[in-house]
Amino acid sequence: MSGSSLLLYHVTKNHGLSILNKTPLFKNFMTSARYRKIISWFKKYGIYTLFLGKLVPGMSLSTVICCGLLRLETAKTLAAIILSNLFFYAAIVMTGYILGTKWGYALPWLTQIGLISLAAMVAFTIFILIHYWVHRSRT
Repeated sequence: MSGSSLLLYHVTKNHGLSILNKTPLFKNFMTSARYRKIISWFKKYGIYTLFLGKLVPGMSLSTVICCGLLRLETAKTLAAIILSNLFFYAAIVMTGYILGTKWGYALPWLTQIGLISLAAMVAFTIFILIHYWVHRSRT
């Protein structure tokens, strides 16, 4: 994973979007909305965006592409790519080691966590909408 990310970083840093526009999968991975979101992340969090990208499905590849497009410092970017992959996959390995052969017992717990997360997101969305409507009606 690190090797392909490093290669992608160097390709985008040296050739920009011109070479990526020729690939058939590029349109599926790097939408303009995703690009704007990542640019705002980079403005806010800097190189740590590579670590955040590992936690959001579909963003890991996009963050590496943006590192190349923004021509971020090579040494810091390479270190961040390798460390983010190391931390992410170490966490997966540790989870598998801790669960061992009892991983099946974690599935119902993960289902409950998913339902709780979904309920929290719905509640948060409703709260934001109500907050928006209240402020909108005051103006």
